Amino acid sequence: MTTDHGSAFIAADVRLLRADQGGRRSPIRSGYRCNCWIGHQDADGRAYNDATIHLVDSDLLAPGHAAAARIQPHDPDSWTQISVGSTIELCEGPRTIGFATVTELFPAGGS
Repeated sequence: MTTDHGSAFIAADVRLLRADQGGRRSPIRSGYRCNCWIGHQDADGRAYNDATIHLVDSDLLAPGHAAAARIQPHDPDSWTQISVGSTIELCEGPRTIGFATVTELFPAGGS
C-alpha cells in the first residue's frame, strides 16, 4: 500500500549498524532526527529527506540492535513512494547508520 499524500507516520523495524560497520558509536534516543534516503536523486546524487524516529518500547537504541519505531517524515508529501516492505536508509550526512523496514503506513489526514 502506498499513499497519494504521503504518511504522517510510518511504523518500521529499525536496525542500527555497529560502529565497526560504519554506524554510530553511541545510541540514539527516541525523538532522534536524521536524514533518510528513500530513493530520491537530484543533480548531485542522493537527495535526503528529514524525519524524526520515535522508538516504541524504549527510550534508547544502541548500535547493532533493532527496535520497533514510528518514523515521522518532516515533509510527508515527499514520501509517497514508500510502501509496506520498503527499506529506508537512516543517515547522518552521507554516512548510513542504519536501516528501517516499513511495517505499516499511517496516512496524513486520517484513515
